[in-house]
Amino acid sequence: MMQFRNSPFISDYNKSITDQYLVELELFIRRGVEEQLIKNIDTQTLIATILGLLNEYSRIYSPSESIKNIDKELLFGICWDAIKA
Repeated sequence: MMQFRNSPFISDYNKSITDQYLVELELFIRRGVEEQLIKNIDTQTLIATILGLLNEYSRIYSPSESIKNIDKELLFGICWDAIKA
């Protein structure tokens, strides 16, 4: 969805779903910034950092690899270390 977000091929309905997702994520991040848990930097930069890590990992993730073998704690730690205050 995110790859086609700005494409003329995405329907208004599907675009509204991604819009809502991004609104919720932005509100979540702003709350973290207000509570001084997340770095006080541009929200879009924080979103790009989080989604960039997840998107790139999903791009290189091998479908034959069991999800049980993914070190979710490590991925979370890397992401958290990048955004925590």
